[in-house]
Amino acid sequence: MEKPTAKKFFTLPTAIVVLVVIVGLGLFAFKFLNVQPDSEKVACNELPSAEEVQKVLAENENVIKDLEKLSDTNSIRFSADTERCPGKADILIYYGTESQRRQIKEKIGEKFFGVPYRMFNV
Repeated sequence: MEKPTAKKFFTLPTAIVVLVVIVGLGLFAFKFLNVQPDSEKVACNELPSAEEVQKVLAENENVIKDLEKLSDTNSIRFSADTERCPGKADILIYYGTESQRRQIKEKIGEKFFGVPYRMFNV
């Protein structure tokens, strides 16, 4: 009895099945496991000054504390990114789950009191 060779085993139907499985796993991973992109970087010349961003964060500390309560593991954090664009800033929002991301976006909209933000899953 002959041993099957790789050529005989790897036929067109087998290749199609393997391809479908790989594509299916890729789509599953993208849809359910991949963190959705929340925002794009705003050009430096369109950002407010770092002082303005710090002021907005300080003035809305109560809103930030309420949003941080969405997580019982302290995974939600807000900070100003003053390093990417000298003299300018946007807000970085760190969150733990997709549910938290959606809730945060529902409560603050596209900007946080006029300041662009970027979100990161941690």
